Amino acid sequence: MQPPLTDEQINAFMYYGFVPRPKQIHLQRLLTRYGIHLQETKNNGPLDQLIKEGAEILDCIFHDIAGKLGNKTIVIPLSGGMDSRAILAGMLKHMPKSQIQTVTVGIPGALDYEIGQQVAKRAGVSNKLINLDKISWREQDLLTYARNFQYPIALMEGYLYSQIFCYFNDDSFFLSGFEGDPLSGSKAKKEENETWEKAITYYAKHANYTESIIFQPYIDLLPHEPMADRNIITFDEQIYFCIRRRFFQKPLVLLKGKNHINAFLDPQWIEFMLNLPKRYRQDQMLYKKILLHAYPEFFSMPLKNCSGLTLTAPAWMVLYKKIATKIMDIGRKFYPFIFSGPLPSLNYINFEQSYRRKEDLKALAQTSLFDLHSRGLIKDVDIPKVWQEHQSGMSNNTPLISLLISLEYFIKTRT
Repeated sequence: MQPPLTDEQINAFMYYGFVPRPKQIHLQRLLTRYGIHLQETKNNGPLDQLIKEGAEILDCIFHDIAGKLGNKTIVIPLSGGMDSRAILAGMLKHMPKSQIQTVTVGIPGALDYEIGQQVAKRAGVSNKLINLDKISWREQDLLTYARNFQYPIALMEGYLYSQIFCYFNDDSFFLSGFEGDPLSGSKAKKEENETWEKAITYYAKHANYTESIIFQPYIDLLPHEPMADRNIITFDEQIYFCIRRRFFQKPLVLLKGKNHINAFLDPQWIEFMLNLPKRYRQDQMLYKKILLHAYPEFFSMPLKNCSGLTLTAPAWMVLYKKIATKIMDIGRKFYPFIFSGPLPSLNYINFEQSYRRKEDLKALAQTSLFDLHSRGLIKDVDIPKVWQEHQSGMSNNTPLISLLISLEYFIKTRT
């Protein structure tokens, strides 16, 4: 049996939504072991040449994957974003449509759900649609899911994502876009933190899962020293890759016990992307041009990244769409009888409303919260009051409720 959680681990989980571990790694040495060589002098070649080089690397990666899989069927989780679409477009060049199965999760009206199926239809491949509003919430299912993790982690959205794996055989191969966004520069900041201390402090300040002042960030659980030279990879990205992605998102996306293939973790792609100068990675500028060059048919379609517009839409139009969406989101909160339907950017379900209205989830949540309250582990939170205020609509306590439920289920797996 696993040892009980320490107070430090519980409080860190209630702050970050996962438990960081401070074990130091030498990032540059680790990458070198996989044949990845990062340079202080970045690749400042002509833009057109870099676009072609990036497209050729992607094509080579997809060719190799197809060759290794032979006549096996692959499953591509297909959202409204860029990475999964790039994988689908790339694999179609090297594998017959009959060997490609896509799966899309979400709720009707959300961009992921709607655009994902549009892309599958354009590609002419089979698409399994999973409407998350129809998913049943059962204690035993959530307990089984929680047993996949060694440390507490925010389970609720992860459980919904895991529905992808429920409809396919255990020997299926899942092609994941994991790390595609951050490697291409989605987290490359214009103003980076110049010291490790500042980078750690900045991360801790902005990584508060519940945005509550109740819990402390426990910086001691974060690495005390840089994992690579700042000129090789910025301090901010080191923290993002080696802490948040490693301990939070990777366990949820690359679920234990499944066959995962990670196209964007190919050494050629990592080396190419991380050796680019900042101006080519910020806002994923070069990546977007590579995708338009390599797969123009697929990237002439709407994207969730562009609020339902295309990659070629003017920046002002994308900004306008984002502002309009934000206004509608506020409208849904205060005038639901006028602004109906889900928020287009919603990834999974509206947990705020579901905790109040979806009977099976509401019952599961209430039982879990009161079980946790009876343990007396969370002394700074009046759990019954948090639940009552959320039910009455006095406040939106969704993130806190989700973490408290997750913690209770994790504890149940250890008892």
